[in-house]
Amino acid sequence: NLDYQIVDHGHICRNAVHKHSRTVFIDMGATYNFEDDTINQNSPALRVIESYRKYGIHFDHIYAYEAMQWDVERVYKTIPKHMQQSLHWINMPVSGIDGDDKNPFT
Repeated sequence: NLDYQIVDHGHICRNAVHKHSRTVFIDMGATYNFEDDTINQNSPALRVIESYRKYGIHFDHIYAYEAMQWDVERVYKTIPKHMQQSLHWINMPVSGIDGDDKNPFT
């Protein structure tokens, strides 16, 4: 459920994203609800990415961390085509420990 999320796409488009901006989406728990050889389009991360895309914001890099092991070929086969070049699928859990190799922010 994404009802808690308030995003001012207009402000982002007018003030934060410019012609030469690079955009990055970090998903720390990237289970995209794979079903057979398709992907559940109601996955929260996909819905967020699509909401930005609707306003013309394309993510140059999508870092998707997932602790559960998924077949990488299946991941890339089932995600939307517009995400395939941006996606960096990382099949390992993240860490909140400062300086840890598995902490995407340090």
